[in-house]
Amino acid sequence: MSLHPFDKLTVKNDISFLFTPCPGIRDANLVDSVSQLKAAGTSAIVTLMSD
Repeated sequence: MSLHPFDKLTVKNDISFLFTPCPGIRDANLVDSVSQLKAAGTSAIVTLMSD
C-alpha cells in the first residue's frame, strides 16, 4: 500500500489541519488515501478547486 502524503499544522492544543493533495491522485488510491487520513485523525475533507 502506498502512503498518501500530508502535512499537519497544529494551531491549538487539539486542533489541527492536514494539508494534502486531493485523496486518490498520487501513488495511493482513493480508498487507501481516505483510510490513511482517517487514521491520522481527520474528521472532514474539504477540497478547494479553481476554474
